[in-house]
Amino acid sequence: MIDLPIQNNLREGLSLI
Repeated sequence: MIDLPIQNNLREGLSLI
């Protein structure tokens, strides 16, 4: 799987919750 910036943003968003 390629590490895209969008995926990174999703990870940060989930961490926020």
